[in-house]
Amino acid sequence: MVGLNLMLSVQGLGDNSVEKAQRLYARIAGVKLNSNSPILAEMASLIEQKRYSEAANKALDSNDYYNISLFQYFAPLSNRAEVSDVSLNDFIVMGIANTFTDPATGKDRPYTNLVDGDFRVQLNNQDLASNNNTALTNAFNARTILTPLNLTIVTPQRVNFPDAAGLLTTRQFLQEHATAGTNRRLVHYAFREFLCTDIKEWRDADLSISDEFVTRDVNRSPGGGAAGFNQYQTECRTCHQVQDSLRNAFAYHDFVNNAPVYMPGRVAPKINRNIEFQGGFVVQNDSWENKATRNGNANRFGWRGPLTGNGAKSLGAMIAKSERFASCAVERVFKHVCLRAMDSSEGTLKQTLARNFEADGYSLRGLFRSVALSPSCLQVGE
Repeated sequence: MVGLNLMLSVQGLGDNSVEKAQRLYARIAGVKLNSNSPILAEMASLIEQKRYSEAANKALDSNDYYNISLFQYFAPLSNRAEVSDVSLNDFIVMGIANTFTDPATGKDRPYTNLVDGDFRVQLNNQDLASNNNTALTNAFNARTILTPLNLTIVTPQRVNFPDAAGLLTTRQFLQEHATAGTNRRLVHYAFREFLCTDIKEWRDADLSISDEFVTRDVNRSPGGGAAGFNQYQTECRTCHQVQDSLRNAFAYHDFVNNAPVYMPGRVAPKINRNIEFQGGFVVQNDSWENKATRNGNANRFGWRGPLTGNGAKSLGAMIAKSERFASCAVERVFKHVCLRAMDSSEGTLKQTLARNFEADGYSLRGLFRSVALSPSCLQVGE
């Protein structure tokens, strides 16, 4: 009877409130509501009463938000092609589950968990396999609705694994970026997905930055002669001198026989295997140093934590503490909800949203709500 009364009341609210409610739900939850939906009526009523946050919460509390919107949000971050047309994987489900309210505290879990957290998810109280994605693929194909009842967070991420770094050490992320290669791609995409910055942007040609960590697989004179030496100094070095020292954080990580591998105290053989320059650096442990701190990179990232450490977890913690981590989340959520990138004139709005995101304990739900209700997005509030 309550639902019927709400539906009848919609007619008295005027199309404006209903349209706003429909737009708010669709952009937050990722799907349009049926015109007869009681949720639409409830949201329209709340909007009419100018209770905008409560209206947004109706969308944030829906299964659609987790299963459709957040899937579309995390899916591109989970693969090298950065597309959303992928099957469910542990990167995506961990991202979704981290957004569920923590039953122990009654609060939202922080977004920072995604780069330095020690957790995994269980599907129907069963651990996911370490060497295949079958359980999640089957759940995806069966259109399983993911809720806190069947998708639960547990710790640790893996047994005897002290270097968990949230999504950066998931099976999916390692499969995409630690297969073959030399683990540089793990740093490249950690920065792309969580700092919204490609290596082409944060490379630095400053020759006063030491290239001491550039390893033996980088030729110091590609092609030979003075031209080759100049190419190394003006092109190759600009990326490697800032990337290679960070890559060491993943020195003990690999992806072998379709499964993540962590070898404490043992550097993955692939990292030192190729020799183009005998005098290059030899990686001996997982200690890393951040050299992307000068010139434009100082303002680009806004580092606020330790700039050295050991392992992936400490690297993830450095990423999470940066100003760029929060502003990147704002950019991603804004584009996801508002269906456009932030304009260069919206710097103040971005900064405000980022600061509020941090003050709110890095709540992704809260950021979705703040972005959706910002004046330049959906025009729902005043």
